[in-house]
Amino acid sequence: MDGAEFRNGWREGYDVDGTKVVVEARHFRRNRPPTPHEHVVQMMRGRGPGMAQDPVYEWGASLGDGRLGRCTIRPTPSGMFQVAGLRHLYRTVEEAARGWAVPIVARATEAARLQTERASAERTAGPRP
Repeated sequence: MDGAEFRNGWREGYDVDGTKVVVEARHFRRNRPPTPHEHVVQMMRGRGPGMAQDPVYEWGASLGDGRLGRCTIRPTPSGMFQVAGLRHLYRTVEEAARGWAVPIVARATEAARLQTERASAERTAGPRP
């Protein structure tokens, strides 16, 4: 795992059809009980038994100012990236963020268009008898 996006504190903004998507790294280490092999290795190195640590790589993406949506992007064992809850795999974090955001932005744009059409139709129709 290399690249700028694997460093903690990494933050990047992308533009998707006029809406800003902000992706931010949220990496941490998760403690877990050691496997028997790890326990033996700890003893051979002269250390007392302790918890094993696994790095967890995650990126949080927010669309617009966060009101349109938020998601979590995680790497898969194959080296691809997946948006939590979706089946699609992407090659980069940027591609995953854009793939997640495009349908949401399209739905929001369509909803805004329909709302303006309804408002203009009500204005031109005038009062009903």
